[in-house]
Amino acid sequence: MSRASISKVLIPGLILCALVFLLGKDMAKSRTIADLEADLDTLETRVLTHRAEVSMLKEVTDLLQARGIAIVDEMGRTRILLSAVENNTSLSLYDEHGKTRAVLAETPAGSTLSLLDNFQRPSLELQVGPEGSPRVLLKDETGRNRIILGLRDLKEAAIGVTRSTPPALAMYDAEGRARGIFKMIESGQVKLIIVGQDGARRATLMESDSGRGVHLVLKSGDSAATADLSVHGDGKAQLLFTDAKENRRVELLQHADGLARLRVQDANGRIEGILGAGEEGAVIGLNDDQARPRVRMRYQTETDSVRISITGKDGKTLWDAP
Repeated sequence: MSRASISKVLIPGLILCALVFLLGKDMAKSRTIADLEADLDTLETRVLTHRAEVSMLKEVTDLLQARGIAIVDEMGRTRILLSAVENNTSLSLYDEHGKTRAVLAETPAGSTLSLLDNFQRPSLELQVGPEGSPRVLLKDETGRNRIILGLRDLKEAAIGVTRSTPPALAMYDAEGRARGIFKMIESGQVKLIIVGQDGARRATLMESDSGRGVHLVLKSGDSAATADLSVHGDGKAQLLFTDAKENRRVELLQHADGLARLRVQDANGRIEGILGAGEEGAVIGLNDDQARPRVRMRYQTETDSVRISITGKDGKTLWDAP
């Protein structure tokens, strides 16, 4: 039976019972007609109030308002809990043992979906920050992040500027230290970074020349020697070794036209030896601490000849043969 039907039956009945009660009191105490009229007015006011309350209930029948809602199974165990506390809203799912297995939460810091293991430890999290930057977090049994995949936050988001945000993937060790990072920079080129246990960058591999080349940097520490290998889009390849002070010590260069060159320098970048070879011939050279050529030995392919020259500090030729 609907609420309207109940009201139609209930209200007249209440009026009839009230009249009988009042008449009975009137007969027992010989109340006056004025008293009966006053009681009738009071009863009519209550009936009108009841009708208004019933009408209001009918208007909000489709809306259920509460601070929390719990859904239980046939054993009375809570399986779903929806709650709203201050600025935090959450939806929690529980297994048959009462353990939390999933939580969907919305807070001022963003929205999060957490999936928990048998020990109620978060294993997987999906996050969306207040700026709209999404992230996926994979955690170990201690709760530490081991893998993070997401889009980097942009300061422009706070002032309404929108643009494509490059993705990044970070991997962490058991101590929570970032060890591997694979990301795309804003120019669209990809970059791979390997980090040591001490937090120092060990290797960096990235695209160059608008994606037409590749660049690899190897280091044993922040202040240690470095090996730098790059292949350019024009076909040139270069291998460079630097010392702890970032001074170039050895450079091996291959040009696109086939010319190859090896250059060796001292710690001050002055004394150097040069070995070069190409289609026209080969050359070996030694320079002094002022970068002045002192010894040159050349082989010319076309004439099949060798030439050796020695120069003094003043630039004058000391010996030249043949």
